[in-house]
Amino acid sequence: AIVVNAQNPTAFGPVIKRAKEAGAILVAFDNILDTTDAINVNVDQKGLGELWGNWLVKHIPNGGKILEVRGLPGNSVDRDRHLGIRSVLEAEGGPKYEIIEVVGNWDDGTAQKVAADAVAVHKKFDGVTVQGGSTGAVRALMDAEPLPH
Repeated sequence: AIVVNAQNPTAFGPVIKRAKEAGAILVAFDNILDTTDAINVNVDQKGLGELWGNWLVKHIPNGGKILEVRGLPGNSVDRDRHLGIRSVLEAEGGPKYEIIEVVGNWDDGTAQKVAADAVAVHKKFDGVTVQGGSTGAVRALMDAEPLPH
């Protein structure tokens, strides 16, 4: 068996093909592969995004401006969490949210910079959702003058 943590689910096409031809069992954990030719071991990432989106709706029921700090581009976990968040916040008939999306790469320093840039441009957010790099995003909000909502 081959165990992988696939940072980019689409880049693994040749690996999946070679593993299948060799009769090896391919096991992806944490970051899934978009194929039926591997065993994926993971939590429901889209469900996590939906959970985060529902928390925002519960606490900001009249809509508002949301900062979404995404993870690593091209990654299945980032994609699925994002889809979950958006499925809730953009649900038909629900409150209207303006979503400002930045890429934090699941890294505190990067998340801090992109969150600080978003605050500098947009001034105020009613809510924030961060996939990773939360410490950096929170630091950016704490450092903002005046402190955004």
